[in-house]
Amino acid sequence: MKKRNYIRKAIYLTLLRVDHLLKRSNKIVIFCYHSIAKDNWAFSVKPKNLEKQMDYMLDNYESWSLSDLEKYLKGRKKLTKNVFIVTFDDGYRNLLKSIDLFKSKSIYPTVFLLSDKEKIKRKEISSKKLILKESDILILKSAGWEIGSHSKTHPNFWKLDENKLEEEIKGSKLNLEKNLNLKVNYFAYPKGKYTKNALNIVKKSGYKLALTVDDNFICRSSNKFLLPRIGIDGTHTFEEFKASFTPSVVTFRNIVKHTFFYKFI
Repeated sequence: MKKRNYIRKAIYLTLLRVDHLLKRSNKIVIFCYHSIAKDNWAFSVKPKNLEKQMDYMLDNYESWSLSDLEKYLKGRKKLTKNVFIVTFDDGYRNLLKSIDLFKSKSIYPTVFLLSDKEKIKRKEISSKKLILKESDILILKSAGWEIGSHSKTHPNFWKLDENKLEEEIKGSKLNLEKNLNLKVNYFAYPKGKYTKNALNIVKKSGYKLALTVDDNFICRSSNKFLLPRIGIDGTHTFEEFKASFTPSVVTFRNIVKHTFFYKFI
């Protein structure tokens, strides 16, 4: 892990300097977080680090919600400066402790929930952390958070047939809308994995946007059901965070994605 982090840091910081020299920036950035906690899980970001990251973004970018992005992609909202969006996958209960932080900064995240909490594929998410209860979700909603679906149980979409995919994608939307009495318009593919069948089912199920963790850029002509995100976790230093969404880093990651070298970044 240390070797991987050293290699990633060296590459990211070099490419960050390149983009600074060329004055290039990523116009629309969606971040993908999971857990906010003071623990050693790789996918947990410490609260103080999260606040530092958000302050940096607000100094350089404007905060949007996914609803704002939906309007932009439909031509109903203009992009007047670079923007960022915060999302959380899985719906861990420790997110409740971040409500005041986001509210104080007028940042309105989206949390992508697993609708069948009792049957979550814990090996897939590599965590036994507590999941948000329905009452918790409504607290987030009242604080301005948006609610999306992350499937019913977080399975590996690459291993599911069409019927199972529909159960996970459409079924989770129906369950969340019924149990929470709200509209669920956004979907995030578990671990960013999707197939042609999954994409078609997302479209047919009535979602407005769907998010991946692909390495790519967002513009008005982007596929609304394959929107890329930047994954941020507890292994990122602050300097790596600043570099993670720059054009050169995103392009580099996309180029090496299907090579042996990708596991080091």
